[in-house]
Amino acid sequence: MPQQLSPSSRAAAPSPSPVSPASLSFILNTPPMEHGELAGTEWDFSPPPTPPVAMVCLLKSNPQDISLASIDANRYELTSLWIYPAYRSLGIGLSVITEMERQAALRGASFVTFNTTAGASSTLRTFQRLGYREYKPREHRYSPSDVLNAGLPIESTLAAFFEKRVDSIAVAN
Repeated sequence: MPQQLSPSSRAAAPSPSPVSPASLSFILNTPPMEHGELAGTEWDFSPPPTPPVAMVCLLKSNPQDISLASIDANRYELTSLWIYPAYRSLGIGLSVITEMERQAALRGASFVTFNTTAGASSTLRTFQRLGYREYKPREHRYSPSDVLNAGLPIESTLAAFFEKRVDSIAVAN
């Protein structure tokens, strides 16, 4: 059973993370879906055994930018990664990213990609340390009003695009 976290557990959190990729599996092991497969699907919306601490999506198709996600190119996109503020700096993001890379590899991905605001240099360095590299020129992707409403500097309208090869990740389990 996954370890239950609370904001007060921050000081006593084991290193490097109180959440391992294995303990995240209860939210990740949904059956893979094909495009259009949601119609008629029944979902169990019972509460999870522990409160959520993060959210993330792994896309296998992005019609707006096939360089990010395309089944034909074996590229999966990591998107909408969000760690609730009370649980940041605990290594949860790293655990989530590691598991998403593994899940993509299990599904046949050669690359995991993502885009993020180019204004957060510490975030960019973190992803580079994890083996990601920028693979295409930066572009203005985020609306100025969304960026300013989120409290970010106006330079944050610029997106950086990263990719990491994952087809050699051990998929044992």
